[in-house]
Amino acid sequence: MNSSITIEQALDIISSSSSHGSTKVTEIALSGLASFVHQSREAEAEKLAEGLTRYGEQLIRLRPTSVLLVHAVKSMMHVMRDRIEQGQDIGSVRRAVLEQKDILLHSIRSSVEQISSIGSRRITDGESIMIHGYSSTALGIIKKAAEEGKRLRIFSTETRPEFEGRIAAIELSKLGIDTTIIADSSSRYYMKDVDKFLVGAEAVAANGAVINKIGTSLIALAAHEARVRVFVAASTSKFSSETVLGELVTIEERERFQLLSPSEFEKLGRPKISNPAYDVTSPEHVDLIITEKGVIPPQGAIMILRESFGWPISGAEDGPLVGVQR
Repeated sequence: MNSSITIEQALDIISSSSSHGSTKVTEIALSGLASFVHQSREAEAEKLAEGLTRYGEQLIRLRPTSVLLVHAVKSMMHVMRDRIEQGQDIGSVRRAVLEQKDILLHSIRSSVEQISSIGSRRITDGESIMIHGYSSTALGIIKKAAEEGKRLRIFSTETRPEFEGRIAAIELSKLGIDTTIIADSSSRYYMKDVDKFLVGAEAVAANGAVINKIGTSLIALAAHEARVRVFVAASTSKFSSETVLGELVTIEERERFQLLSPSEFEKLGRPKISNPAYDVTSPEHVDLIITEKGVIPPQGAIMILRESFGWPISGAEDGPLVGVQR
């Protein structure tokens, strides 16, 4: 089994923020870890586990807000620990981890397909939809609706400072979907022309709050004010069990020079710079969360978590171990 990306490449891509959307980033992380396990020349399972754990923890530190990535990486680490505790040889341990990677990728991609199909039913021919950021899952809904022959008009914010919205707009335009790029700050101005605001999510808290690209909460507030429905596309693997136990979702700070170049930074007298990657949208400003299990109101997030973990919440530290082989 050959992986297309090394663990070093995966770490570089994720740390540089050159790939967008938690689904794509998680796929990169899993491929990198699988490459390490496949190519490692370690003769002892414990040594292999140490390496996998070291790289896994690095990936989690890079994207702690991405519940999907955290759960997926911990799932691979869990499988390795489980097989070692069973006394399996290194060949069996290696195969189990690589099989788990395939299972996780299949589950992730299947969820996107299911959400696309479910979400497209909520889209009507002739609607105008605003998007913010880059989400494979949200874009999947739009692409599916377009495939069904629905004529759509998309308003895509630039999504500063990394401009993921431009990438999303280019992708949709290439498919022949009518797409207009707008400045983030003009989203309220264009809200009068919009039927729905559709976004993805890095995480969904137990109370239904949505953690997504910075700026999402402001646009959702403007949509709420204008009586425009707010839809969130998120697989249940993005629901954060830790929030049930009172933990807060970590919001990452990105590189300060995304906002100012080094020369501008010096010219302005080295000012303080804050560059959070995500913000929290109140559940009161979200109408529906579209999951692979169906459409729920944000208040239904706790039921998804109960279904995944049981009650009281158990195994929360490892996340839902989707498809773990025993």
